[in-house]
Amino acid sequence: MKKCIAIILLLLSAIIAYAQEYPIHIMEEGHIVVGVTINDSIPANFILDTGAGIMILSGKMYERIKDKVKSAGYHTGFRHDGDKISGEIYQVPSFAIGNERVENLKMGVYPPLDGMGIDGLVSMKFFEDKPFTIDYPNGKLIFQDPNSLMVLAEKGEVGQLGFHRNMDVSLDISIPICINDKVHVNAQFDTGSGHDLYVVNPFFMQQLGMTESNTEASTYTTPISGTEIKDYIAKENKLRVCGTSASITSSIVFREGLIMEALVGSGIFKEGAITIDIPSARFIIHK
Repeated sequence: MKKCIAIILLLLSAIIAYAQEYPIHIMEEGHIVVGVTINDSIPANFILDTGAGIMILSGKMYERIKDKVKSAGYHTGFRHDGDKISGEIYQVPSFAIGNERVENLKMGVYPPLDGMGIDGLVSMKFFEDKPFTIDYPNGKLIFQDPNSLMVLAEKGEVGQLGFHRNMDVSLDISIPICINDKVHVNAQFDTGSGHDLYVVNPFFMQQLGMTESNTEASTYTTPISGTEIKDYIAKENKLRVCGTSASITSSIVFREGLIMEALVGSGIFKEGAITIDIPSARFIIHK
């Protein structure tokens, strides 16, 4: 009898897990598009952006729902390059991905998204209590439960997440990256940067044996303030998620004015899957 009950529970858990899988579209450059529902009635396409910090509405989407939202104050955030973004924030009645729903979520507005044909950005604030997996090869977003997390942790490679929080509005995550097996940096994990962006603070150039003479100098213009800053590009570097086998060989950019130790895109994970478990402050890399 007990064995039958265990089998039934196992089957039910499998059904629940399957019900929590949702398709995502991964663009060529690595941006992840996911279907969402706003206010229980408005379907929309958002980019899942682990580096966005705050939840974001496009200008057009805000206009569609502005009579349903409430002002929730004012917020100032910063891009990785130091550009400042300030504006009013709003409390949106509900926001959902499939069956996963959050009420009274605080969101900002960024009209330039209108030109990209995107309705907004899903940040880590939505997933604060929802462990989830980005399965790149199969194009799936999977919400995990305690049982599935236990299985993934047993079979996969586990590391510790870092967090940067700004009040109750913004949440960013970081992962440990080892560069050329010499230098360990805490890197913001940013799917919004696509697959191939790896940016490091120039503070680490000397430790890595990099100088202006053995890197390629370039000029980077910040997209908001238009400030020109220097980039130093170093080719053929090994970046590895510290303590795991996940690695990639890529160019890295040492960017003046970077406000963190490093920022990495999703290229290290694009051949497999990564689970982000914010409640347990961990990530799991698996196939």
